[in-house]
Amino acid sequence: MDLDLRLVRAFVAVAEEEHVGRAAERLYLSQPGLTKQIRRLEGVLGVRLVERQGRGIRLTPAGEAFVVEARSLLRRAERAVAAARRAARAHGGEVLVGFVPPIPGPVSVRLAELDVPLELRRVDWHRRGELLGGGEIDLCLLPLPIGPGPFRHIVLWREPRVAGFPTRHRLAGRSELSIDELAEEPIVDLPTHREYWCVDPRPDGRSPRYGPLVHSVEEMLEVVSQGRAMCITSASVAEFYRPPGVVFVPILDIAPAEFAVVWHPDHLTDAAAEVRRRLAPSPETS
Repeated sequence: MDLDLRLVRAFVAVAEEEHVGRAAERLYLSQPGLTKQIRRLEGVLGVRLVERQGRGIRLTPAGEAFVVEARSLLRRAERAVAAARRAARAHGGEVLVGFVPPIPGPVSVRLAELDVPLELRRVDWHRRGELLGGGEIDLCLLPLPIGPGPFRHIVLWREPRVAGFPTRHRLAGRSELSIDELAEEPIVDLPTHREYWCVDPRPDGRSPRYGPLVHSVEEMLEVVSQGRAMCITSASVAEFYRPPGVVFVPILDIAPAEFAVVWHPDHLTDAAAEVRRRLAPSPETS
């Protein structure tokens, strides 16, 4: 039996969203078009996969069983594509470098000076491990920490961490401050690495007061500009975004932010290793 991966991907989206409309938006399809794809897949398989439940949908027993294997099938297909592309890049000496913006200025300068076939691709923070682990990118430039996994990294740049405040905040006019001065300030909550970026626990052993949960830099800066919470970020983020209504003040007594080149040891080609070497002539490897 030949399965069209587009139909499988459509079904997985519907299963995850539990709603045809939301799944259609996610896939940039019309609702009738997505419904037709699900019906076509059911026709190929000879079973019902979904059924209506109120305003949404639910999976049938056949759908529950199929979605597990469907996700696995899509992952295997992505790995197969990545392996072919990685082999082609390696044969041609090309290197695909992902990056989580912003790239600090000195690192950008080093990239510009490289005389090797190089492609830069912006990646979503939440997919960096998936893309590196699957070999879809050869290297990734991103801020630390990176979390658990088999990845290795070399620190390329260090810079101060800064506190972000709305312009009328009582600390906005300061030239510098200490982390203890933020003890009573609500700070934006983060889904990952909150211990590092929120400095939790603080030097006195207590946790900070958490404000709204955000999922992107843009959301974080909007919350700060509204005065709902402050934030801690890197000097490069402050320089790159320069959001109206937000002021940044260096924090003197916490470790600096670090920006690194990261790779998966199983997917490091000779060309990628050379790019890594040139980016960090005096490496600090972890």
